[in-house]
Amino acid sequence: HDDILAVVVDTIAVVSVNDVHVMGAWARFTGGEGKILYLADGSGDFAKAVGLDNDLSAGGMGLRSKRFSMIVEDGKVTALNVETKPGVDESGAAHILGQLRTSTTASGLGTVQT
Repeated sequence: HDDILAVVVDTIAVVSVNDVHVMGAWARFTGGEGKILYLADGSGDFAKAVGLDNDLSAGGMGLRSKRFSMIVEDGKVTALNVETKPGVDESGAAHILGQLRTSTTASGLGTVQT
């Protein structure tokens, strides 16, 4: 968190296809409350709108989101990292921090989905 904000990032946000109560508990449990913006995408509307929805109904999990991170600068997505296999190799904090450090402006909204 601190390393990412040190690269002149305005906001770190976590978006998940969950309700506001789950997101609040996640914020408290991880120590991110007040530091990271936790956004509930309860119906998956955001995930669908950006093409990152993942239908896991066959496994009893319903609509979810793919695991991703993105850098948004002045309202424009400048980097989108979508996991192609289980884990957080492409979308994790270390990867996005490297991208921010090489970005010329490195200002905007970094979002991480888990």
